[in-house]
Amino acid sequence: MTELTPSGFLLEPSPTWLPYFGNQRRFVPYVLELLQGLGARPSDTFYETNAGSHAISWHVNKLLGLTTFANDLGAYSYAIGSALSGFDRDSRTAALGAALIEEYGYLVPADAPTPNSETIAKWIRFLREESATNENRRRTNVLRGDLFELLPSWSGDFIYCDFAWPWKDGSFTEEYEVTGDTLSLHLGDETETQFRMASSRRILQDVLEYLDLARERFRFVILSNQSSNYPTPEVLEPHMRAAGHVPIISRRLSVPAEYVDDLGKDPVFTEYQYVFEGRAA
Repeated sequence: MTELTPSGFLLEPSPTWLPYFGNQRRFVPYVLELLQGLGARPSDTFYETNAGSHAISWHVNKLLGLTTFANDLGAYSYAIGSALSGFDRDSRTAALGAALIEEYGYLVPADAPTPNSETIAKWIRFLREESATNENRRRTNVLRGDLFELLPSWSGDFIYCDFAWPWKDGSFTEEYEVTGDTLSLHLGDETETQFRMASSRRILQDVLEYLDLARERFRFVILSNQSSNYPTPEVLEPHMRAAGHVPIISRRLSVPAEYVDDLGKDPVFTEYQYVFEGRAA
């Protein structure tokens, strides 16, 4: 696996991005560099299966010009994508989600009062200003659905997947579920998401199923995992090889850990990326 260092290409994180548990904003330049190395062009398409804060897909569209399709089950994630793309011109729903996390942390109580109006207004301004900086935003598509229900109908050039992985000891905590479910209640969402973390046994099955489906439909398939998660590379890589999924690129990058990475358990956080060539390429 190729070991990369931040000094060559990794930019400083955006001084402001929306709070989201597991936020990938620091790895945006890392993903952009990978796509450029694979020959990405503005005429290409990029799908993100679990978009979260939309930091990845938004910047792929904004800085590389690709047409993007960003999917996530969560109401908060969908609201972020809708606000950035201009579909939701009001931006209040996404701003409310960001303000709730800012005031109450990632375990937002179900009965939490509405956040301070100034905090909500701050995030509305951010969303509107960020949206206005992207001249490609009309070629962003925001989706909301189950990955394995949608994937059979997708096809394109690049697909990027970072699952909601269990912690590396196989356990899970409530931060992801609160982001997925409790925030939906606060945001007035009528869609029943019932978000639940996959077990350590199920996540391996999901990864292999994803690779099977995605490699039949895309030129390049990218899988992202992190050092805080299960399965570790020592477990994941032999399972992928045994199922016939051998990456053409394997690489990792270590950065100082943040709370959203691993609840403050480790000082260093490592991003792993695997690139597979599509079988129809």
